[in-house]
Amino acid sequence: MRIALLSDVHANFAALTVVEADIAAHPVDARWYLGDIVGYGPEPVECLRWLSERVHAVAPESWVLGNHDAMLAGLLNDYDLAETNHTPLAAIELNRAALAGRPEEAFWREQFGDDRPRPRRQTVHGAAYTLVHGARANDRYYHRYLFPWEALYQVDEFAILAADALATGRPQVQLFGHTHVPTLVGYYDGQPRPVWVEPDVAYELGDLALVNPGSVGQPRDLDRRAAYALLDTAARTVTFRRVAYDWRQTAFRLADGGYPDRLIERLMAAPLPTDGANLEWPIWRDHFLALKGRAA
Repeated sequence: MRIALLSDVHANFAALTVVEADIAAHPVDARWYLGDIVGYGPEPVECLRWLSERVHAVAPESWVLGNHDAMLAGLLNDYDLAETNHTPLAAIELNRAALAGRPEEAFWREQFGDDRPRPRRQTVHGAAYTLVHGARANDRYYHRYLFPWEALYQVDEFAILAADALATGRPQVQLFGHTHVPTLVGYYDGQPRPVWVEPDVAYELGDLALVNPGSVGQPRDLDRRAAYALLDTAARTVTFRRVAYDWRQTAFRLADGGYPDRLIERLMAAPLPTDGANLEWPIWRDHFLALKGRAA
């Protein structure tokens, strides 16, 4: 079974359109979605329609809610809102206005509920796959960032995976989004170990793994191209894909819609998150810079 893994479209339909064209050239049996269909971008209507028709209508248990989706639905508590800066809040208000009175508004009001952030589980070809937006060790599921260069949180997640593997006797793979950085972390010699992933390489997942396909609509790894991944459940491999799209088209729509200028800058630069406290961060930064030099 071949499955397209998508996350963090963030209302960028131009990026989603080219990803769908790429999927058509690499036919899949299903799409699994890892959260944040809205926020940041100018096209929430089209993107929610895609989620409703191409994902939810096919398999309702194949997607989870992200933190921006929760923001749209008013699910964030006061602490979360206090920790959220003006830029995403402004974008959500513009998204909400664009959705008002549309069929897509009825979809999110019905489906974006308290239970939807919780992990969804799929068992295929003898392996268990858990879909979550951020992480499982945080009981709200969409706040913890699992970057490849940060080992501490990975240990927490692998403890949960190992317990599930022991209880079920099945290999365990956790699929997540939220960071906007394509990521593969395997479990080798008794510890998590990140893999420096590159596009179009089939990586074996092993018995325990964390996989982030990257962001369709808001990449954060110095590569503006839309990111997604192809999961082969029979071979138990994942292949990361990058697809060029006209990001200027999205930028023009952001400008026309009155969205914050900072969101246009993010599309243009695909900036890396910063983590000055981690000693491995310079190594990863240099890796992404090298990959950027090879990107089309």
